[in-house]
Amino acid sequence: EISEWNPPFHFVDTQRRGPYRDWIHRHTFHEEGNMTVIKDEVRYRLPFGLLGEIGYPFVRYQIGKIFQFREQAIRRILERGEAA
Repeated sequence: EISEWNPPFHFVDTQRRGPYRDWIHRHTFHEEGNMTVIKDEVRYRLPFGLLGEIGYPFVRYQIGKIFQFREQAIRRILERGEAA
C-alpha cells in the first residue's frame, strides 16, 4: 500500500500483509546537477520473534541482491530512454 505520496520528492510503500512482520520502504528523489538521485530506505522486521532473528543475515543479503538488480534495471531503462 502507498502510505505516503509526495511527488516528485518521495513516496512510501508499506506492506499490510506478507512475509515480513513489518516492511516500510521509503523512496526519495532529489536533483543533483542534471541528474536525479534515487534513494531507498527500507525498515523491516522478520516474523517468528527470536527464531526469525536467526534469518536476518540471509534476508539482509537477499534484500541487498534485490536492490542491486533493481538499480541495474533502472539504469538500463533510463540509459535507453524507455518509459517505465
